[in-house]
Amino acid sequence: MPLRIGAPSFYNTLPFFYPILQKKIDADVECIFEVPTRINELLTSGELDVGLVSSIHAQPPFHALPTIGIGASQEVMSVNLYANNEVVCSDESIIGITTASKTSQALLKVLCYHALEIHPTFVPFDPKETSLDTLKDLDGFLLIGDACLEHPTIAGFTTIDLATAWYTNTDLPFIFALFASPEQKHLEFVEPLLQHCLDWSMEHIDEVIASVHSKVPPEMLARYFRTLEYRLTPQHFQGLHLFQELIKTYDIQTS
Repeated sequence: MPLRIGAPSFYNTLPFFYPILQKKIDADVECIFEVPTRINELLTSGELDVGLVSSIHAQPPFHALPTIGIGASQEVMSVNLYANNEVVCSDESIIGITTASKTSQALLKVLCYHALEIHPTFVPFDPKETSLDTLKDLDGFLLIGDACLEHPTIAGFTTIDLATAWYTNTDLPFIFALFASPEQKHLEFVEPLLQHCLDWSMEHIDEVIASVHSKVPPEMLARYFRTLEYRLTPQHFQGLHLFQELIKTYDIQTS
């Protein structure tokens, strides 16, 4: 029976999975793609053996790979707060937050409470059922993933990259996603495979980019893949530990 690996259905996971999907690398695995919160649920329910999950979800009873994931320092390009140019962010602000990622939700709240010292009202929205025009009626809104690359700027709004905001306030990188599993043996199996896939993709990045059919220009995708930090360092985990401490300090709900 193939090992079931789940990951968000975003461009940023392509370097891990393109070589497997295109049979450039042989692997006895089944790949399942969903939004981040759904991947979290599938791993918890046992419908996945390994999941690339939100970093706040990669905690006991799950084991996490300490070497690879999705991190960022100066910017991430795909986790953005769009703030209305005419509204100063304050306690009175109403900000829409996508339900697609618990980590991104928590990061925005940490930055508001800790860095800006404001407590706006957060309104969750389902990105599959909410139009961009509807969100423009709010004081700000959080988007993640491919939607940010397709809308790097939005008229009337200032784009705030949350990885940049985190780094500016902490001098630490941020981990958005980690490979996790309830079984350490599954991680030991997939780690060399994922490392191999990552190496292959970075050596053939033009082919990976050419496989993407979207409104995102190839040069932007090339910059995106160069910006993301797939190989993690102890500093990344310092950032994650600080993030976890701040979540507890401000009693931010992540479930």
